[in-house]
Amino acid sequence: MRGFKYIQLQIIRNKWSGILVVLFASFAVVLFSLSRELIVKSDEHLNKSVSGVDLVVGAKGSPLQLVLSSLFLIDNPTGNISVGESEKIIANPMVQNVLKMGFGDQIKGYKLVGLEGTASEFFPDLHIGGLKTYELLVGNTAAAQLAIEPGDKLHAHHGSDNGKEHEDEFVVKATLPSCNCPRDIGFFTSMETIYGMHPNAPREYTSLLISTKTPLAKLQLPRIINNNSNLQAALPSIEVDRLKKLSAGAYEILNALSYLFFVVCGLALLAAIMARLRDVQRDFALLFFRGFNKSRVIGLFLAENVVLLVIGYGLGLIAYAGLIYFIGSWIKTSYGVGLNSLPDLSVLLLAAINLLLCCIVAGFIPTVKYLVLPIRKIIQRELK
Repeated sequence: MRGFKYIQLQIIRNKWSGILVVLFASFAVVLFSLSRELIVKSDEHLNKSVSGVDLVVGAKGSPLQLVLSSLFLIDNPTGNISVGESEKIIANPMVQNVLKMGFGDQIKGYKLVGLEGTASEFFPDLHIGGLKTYELLVGNTAAAQLAIEPGDKLHAHHGSDNGKEHEDEFVVKATLPSCNCPRDIGFFTSMETIYGMHPNAPREYTSLLISTKTPLAKLQLPRIINNNSNLQAALPSIEVDRLKKLSAGAYEILNALSYLFFVVCGLALLAAIMARLRDVQRDFALLFFRGFNKSRVIGLFLAENVVLLVIGYGLGLIAYAGLIYFIGSWIKTSYGVGLNSLPDLSVLLLAAINLLLCCIVAGFIPTVKYLVLPIRKIIQRELK
């Protein structure tokens, strides 16, 4: 109890330096946890979104844009492709399954996507076979954000919400369960509905999602399409790897900042210790005369630092949860991927280990250099 009282008094007496250490520890935990969560979730989201899709075929342009617009529903399409050219590709014996897509209009900020084919092969639990004309299936996130329920009636806008409103009225047939994937941020209908909205336009698709029969076909078919047609075939796996490389720099910067804050936290702790070292030595001499042995005295010194870092660790987790609450809802609304309100256990343990190392390193130098001085010398110095 005496030791605990001493730690409490020391923290109160040196509150300003302690607050600085706690803040740096909190920042380090927040940045470290956030960088790990973003890396893990983005990898999971990207890999899950392209699972089962070997090729995306569309108009010539940026292959990354084609993949983002067709699979992630977050970019503008590269253009439209004719039904005739599409049917030639679909008839290729290397093709196993095809999902025809048509999009370009929006409903309240979310893509309206027309589908034809077995949608569940490419989007989880998405069944459009029973949809009637102008009926909608609404993704979970879109439905939650817009407070949409089955039976609601909606209108689409051409291109974007600022575009011309279509006169056709849609009826919501059902809202889809959450899949933590791009399907959560879409409005889905049949291709016949899309054609009905544009009666004077030629029948076209925006893109085709294709699965091939063999791994070899996955490599051969894109070359055939790109070399012998006006269309382009993009490999989602390659484009996702490219996207990961583009975003890797930002994650590395965030991760480096977190480690920098760990280092600064250790330096702040060391500076706080050195600034009050003489007072600490005098306190330790008094504790020694009260019956504390040297190892227990040093243990109290280190325990004081651990308490500060534990407070910083706890505040960091609270700040992380608050940050996730605000940015997580935006990420979920925009991309259909949710973040955990608390980091994974491995991340929590690694952050705790980093803070413990800060405590050990910061406490080791003064402990070895000064605090192991004979008590007699400390008393003699204080009596001078």
